[in-house]
Amino acid sequence: LLFFSFHPGTAKISSLSQVFLLGHGLKDLDEDNFADRVALQIIIPDNPTAYELALASDIASRANFESLVIDFSLVKRESEMGKWENLENPIFIGTRIKEIQKLAAKKKIILPNLTKEQGLIFLFSYKNKKGLLLTAGSQHSLLQTGRAFFLRWPYFWEIWGREEGATYFTLEKDLSCFLKNDGIVFDQISITEALYEFFPITSPHETVKRLRFNRGELKNLRIHIDFHEKNQQEKAFHALQELRHQHKRGQMTDILTYPG
Repeated sequence: LLFFSFHPGTAKISSLSQVFLLGHGLKDLDEDNFADRVALQIIIPDNPTAYELALASDIASRANFESLVIDFSLVKRESEMGKWENLENPIFIGTRIKEIQKLAAKKKIILPNLTKEQGLIFLFSYKNKKGLLLTAGSQHSLLQTGRAFFLRWPYFWEIWGREEGATYFTLEKDLSCFLKNDGIVFDQISITEALYEFFPITSPHETVKRLRFNRGELKNLRIHIDFHEKNQQEKAFHALQELRHQHKRGQMTDILTYPG
């Protein structure tokens, strides 16, 4: 899905491609081009489930893996998070957090209806701050979604013995090149939402389970493109519509096409 806007965002993390990126989710305090501080906070409910605790631990471990300095205080219970204005790129684990429920009640965020096999991670804004929310149709899917996104990042899918593959960076770059080649002027491209779907495996044989490479499927991405001029927005819309028609005819399949 593509959304268009006329005003670019100003938050530190404005795209899912920036979560563990230096200058966004990571900081370089001594300016040696190496991350030495994790600029993220992981918020869990005051009474977290085993799934929520496991996911928070996994995200914290992955974040600390990206930094030279380990931070053991990344995970905070809701009662410890303090004022919203003081939060730094918060990652909210699930919708049982009271603050998230309040924002949903005020229509500041829209909580989607998900099946028990689905999970979603998305960016939202509140009080001039950006936050990340993980939500799912079940606790198990919540854990799977978090692991699929944070442990694979920046890759879309599992990379088996390879150092290259489709990433959030390549998607933004490919879309940017496509629009520029059509002479379309835009300000910023942001990936704001990732929807996952985890189909149950009925085979009782563990070997068959290990051979299922489509587990943890990335089902859909939502992309936000900022424009200053409406005519550029319309040009982009028509260009992408035409590309979609070309794909259906089996043409231009090397442009903005990814496995999975």
